[in-house]
Amino acid sequence: MIRSDSSIQLVQKHPAAISVLFCNETYFNNVDPVAMAKIQSVDELALDWKQKLNKRIRRLTNNKE
Repeated sequence: MIRSDSSIQLVQKHPAAISVLFCNETYFNNVDPVAMAKIQSVDELALDWKQKLNKRIRRLTNNKE
């Protein structure tokens, strides 16, 4: 069971070195489709996030045309 005083240990870093902070900042505050595509390229990312990022990327790139 996980409790408030449970410790966290980093077992392995992902080779793409994309942090949760970077993902959240990009998703909620950023309008950079390149950064979103970088996050989207992580295989382990949830399908829901990939779909949401794809929608945002399309919206951002359509606005530039």
